[in-house]
Amino acid sequence: MENSVATLNDDDIIQDILNRNNKLETEDNSDTEDNSDIEEIKISLKEGEDALRKSLSFLEQQDNNNINIQADDLLVVRRLINQVSYYRKLQYKQLSLETFFDKFSH
Repeated sequence: MENSVATLNDDDIIQDILNRNNKLETEDNSDTEDNSDIEEIKISLKEGEDALRKSLSFLEQQDNNNINIQADDLLVVRRLINQVSYYRKLQYKQLSLETFFDKFSH
């Protein structure tokens, strides 16, 4: 019986890798198409503000040897917190005192 050993040359290896990459890209594209009807979870402004505050606290507590945090980076996070807080306050609906007392006087 003859020993049959398959030998691969460079072109065969390159072609195999390209085929595998194309297959993976095709699978990734089909995954995004299948998940297009999944509803995104919307994060409330309150949750966003809390997350930014936690991030700021985390960044302030870091040792400069571990993470290189610049003062400008902290200013950016603080500015984001202020903007989100401003938008949260815009959401509140102002009622007149008469409407308020009318609801509770009955």
